[in-house]
Amino acid sequence: MVAPDGEVERERKFASADYDSVEAMVSEFLAGDRPKCISLAVAGPVRGTTARVTNLGWNVDAECWPGTETRLVNDGAAIAASIPVLGEDDVAELHAGDPDPAGSIALVAPGTGLGMAVLTPNGPLASEGGHAAFAPGDNTELLAWLKERVGRVTREHACSGRTLPDLYEFILDGGWVADDPRVHAAQDRTRAIVESGSRACVRTVRLFLELLADIAGDWGLEVAASGGIYLAGGMAVALLDRMRDPFFLRTLQDKGRYAEFVSRMPVRVILDPRAALRGAIALAGS
Repeated sequence: MVAPDGEVERERKFASADYDSVEAMVSEFLAGDRPKCISLAVAGPVRGTTARVTNLGWNVDAECWPGTETRLVNDGAAIAASIPVLGEDDVAELHAGDPDPAGSIALVAPGTGLGMAVLTPNGPLASEGGHAAFAPGDNTELLAWLKERVGRVTREHACSGRTLPDLYEFILDGGWVADDPRVHAAQDRTRAIVESGSRACVRTVRLFLELLADIAGDWGLEVAASGGIYLAGGMAVALLDRMRDPFFLRTLQDKGRYAEFVSRMPVRVILDPRAALRGAIALAGS
């Protein structure tokens, strides 16, 4: 709950698995209160007053709260909207670049899924780029391996926290390294892979970062992000130290004739886990 001056007065986390709709969560949180405006950042496409939460299969309708102005925004767009209000401590810089202050900013947010958006001088633009087809570059074997398992392979299939265990299995199937029994015993395999120092897990994380860098650089090209490329989401924060390895930036900027153009784009990581909240607040007040 946010006061008119923008201060957060009440905040609470909910586990999606405990609910069957966004409406049930919001109603429990409001506990009978009638706010002037509800601003919802939704992990899925928004069309007018309705949205669909892609990975949960939920539908959201802004008309569910009659008498209250309700705004639905894609969660990637909400994170993008937070960028102008982030402080120095909220961001880690991987590359200073030479930004255009009036240029657009590309956002790539690998978390459970792969969020993508653009911040233009006129505000954020949502995107479902994470569900666009995966371009493998040199990773044609990975594309073929994923295609056998999921059919159409998207960027999210190749580069998200939810599918990191798939990359681990791909590495094992290649026969290059031995299995790490701790991964299969873990309740959260993604976290186990990120935290383990075994050869199998280190190779998996490096492959993930290679894919992330390639996708981020491509997205910067696609939207001509002369203002910079921002990375957000739990995976980006968890792997920040490993993203400082020169290979990450080198891979991101490896764009042939457009390498110099991409090299001028700053590359930064959003550290604030409440960025989407801050963006939704900013949009509610706009």
